[in-house]
Amino acid sequence: PTVRRIRLKSNLGYAGGCNLAARKSACDVIVFLNQDMRLDRDWLAGLMRPLESDADVVASQSLVMLYDEPALVNTSATTVNFLGIGWVSDYRKPVAEVRSRKIGFLSGAAFAIRREAFLALGGFDDGYGSYHEDVDLSWRLLLTRQPMVLASDSRAYHKYRFTGPGSKNYSLERNRLATLLKNYRGRSLLLILPALIVTEIGVCLLALSQGWLGYKLASYRDLLRMREQIGDGRRLAQRIRQAPDREIAKELAGGIHFEEANQGLVRLGSALLAGYWRIARRLIAW
Repeated sequence: PTVRRIRLKSNLGYAGGCNLAARKSACDVIVFLNQDMRLDRDWLAGLMRPLESDADVVASQSLVMLYDEPALVNTSATTVNFLGIGWVSDYRKPVAEVRSRKIGFLSGAAFAIRREAFLALGGFDDGYGSYHEDVDLSWRLLLTRQPMVLASDSRAYHKYRFTGPGSKNYSLERNRLATLLKNYRGRSLLLILPALIVTEIGVCLLALSQGWLGYKLASYRDLLRMREQIGDGRRLAQRIRQAPDREIAKELAGGIHFEEANQGLVRLGSALLAGYWRIARRLIAW
C-alpha cells in the first residue's frame, strides 16, 4: 500500500523515467534496479549499510551475480577505458573472490544513491534514453569526489546476456562519445583525439564486418543533433568539477579486457590503446 505508481503519457526512456521518479520521491536514498532480477532477502539491508555507516559515501552498488549461475559474478562495478568503452568488472569470478571496496564507476543494474546528490548532479542525462547513463553519472560523482562503493553482501541475480551486434550499439556508441565530450577538460580531449580517431575507424570497420555500420553512422548523426544538450551537460560538469583530470585518469583503463568481446581486431586495438594511454595519462597534468 505504500508503493506509488506513476503513469506516464509518453515513453521518457529509461533515463527520463528514472529522473521523473527521483524528482517525485521524498526519500533520502533512491534505488535503481533492473527488472530482470531476483534478490536476496537481505539485499536492501546490505545495499543501505555503507550509506548508513559512512556519511561520506554517496552511492553503493550491489554485487550482481549471474541468475543461472548464482555462485559466479555478473559484475562488481563497471570498468571504463579512457575512450569511454565500458564493460562488467570481475565477470564470472567466484563470489568468494570479490570483496566490498571503493569503485570508480557504478553498474546501473542495482545501486543506491543519496537523492540530494543525484538531483544536484542533474540525475541521468535525459537524452541518453538507455545505456551508458550510469557511466556518465559516475563520472560526475568522480568529478565531485563523492565516493562510490561495492556492497558485496548485497546480492542481486541478473538474467544477463551479452548482446552482440545490433541496435543497442547505436545508443552505446552515441552515449559513449557524448560522455567524453561532456566530462573531459578540453586539453584532455585534444590529447586523446588521435587515439579516438583511430578507434572510431576501427569501430566502423568492426561494425561493417558485423552488419551494424548503419547503427554506428546513425550514432554520429544523432550526436550532432544532441550538440546543444551536450553543451549544457558540459557546462554542468565543468561547473561542479572539483577533481582534476589527472585524478580521474587513475580510474580509467587503457585497453579493453572483456572475454566476450575478444575478436582479433578488438585484441589488436586493446594493445594499441593500452600503450597510448600509458603515455597519455602521464601528460595529463591538469
